[in-house]
Amino acid sequence: MIMRKNKIVLLLIFVTIIFSLVFSACETEKALVAKVNEKGVSRDEFEQNFQLQKIILEGQYGTEIWIQDMGNGQIFEEVIRERILDSLINEELLLQEADKLDITTTKEEVDTQFDQMVKANGGEENFNNFLEQSEVTEESIREIIRRGIIVSEYQKHFFDSIQITDEDAIEYFEQNKDMYIQVKASHILVETEEEAKEIINELNSGKDFAELASEKSIDQTAAVNSGDLGYFAKGEMVPEFEKAAFSLAIGETSEPIQTDYGYHVLRVEDKKETFEELKDEVFYDLEDIKFNEKIQELRENADIDIISEEE
Repeated sequence: MIMRKNKIVLLLIFVTIIFSLVFSACETEKALVAKVNEKGVSRDEFEQNFQLQKIILEGQYGTEIWIQDMGNGQIFEEVIRERILDSLINEELLLQEADKLDITTTKEEVDTQFDQMVKANGGEENFNNFLEQSEVTEESIREIIRRGIIVSEYQKHFFDSIQITDEDAIEYFEQNKDMYIQVKASHILVETEEEAKEIINELNSGKDFAELASEKSIDQTAAVNSGDLGYFAKGEMVPEFEKAAFSLAIGETSEPIQTDYGYHVLRVEDKKETFEELKDEVFYDLEDIKFNEKIQELRENADIDIISEEE
């Protein structure tokens, strides 16, 4: 049973369908959605990106998702199309920067990642079925991988070229501490408050929390993980559950907590609250911030022409 907030996450899966296209003089601007420093981004690759996102998002949210009002005068489809175009433009800018540094890849590296992708997607038969469903060719996937490797290598080069000190990280952590503090908790989910109170009584009499979670929790994953929810930060759980989790001390068990899922008995197993405990995540975030600033700088200094279908 999923306890995370039920909301639409506008995080695009960066799977970019790229074909090697050489634009001849006879091609019209209608074949493009954008030009990035005079290099074209094809409408074909843009539409194929959208079709792939369509398969993924409809599988998560259903076919009605596309007309959902996003509250800013746009529907969901318009937002997704904008995000796809932005990602394609950003990728092209990064590839151009990588080319200046002679960053490239080899066929062997592409082959290795392709084989790993096939294996991760259930083997050759399942992978081929996916390609057929999404109308994507193996050659296209290999080109995705090739470009992805180059962008990744450029990103590594960029990270090596910047310096983030402990002082920078500590300052950022202190300013954003609520975003980083994490709780590790376990829970037992039941249907009624009476059941939850009875479980608390059993715990108070010495019963093992993990065993009770496996035996009595209606959370479908409890039998496997004994109610363990792992670490989570603020904003990841439903409000009632989150409030209790972050207010309890390590080792403390809650009173019954009512949510839309039922009644929870929650135990806090651990907390990460200090900079030293969360240092790696802070540094990762600061690197991402710097990298996004680099992309924004590239966009501001680039000649980017968005081409509508009417043009």
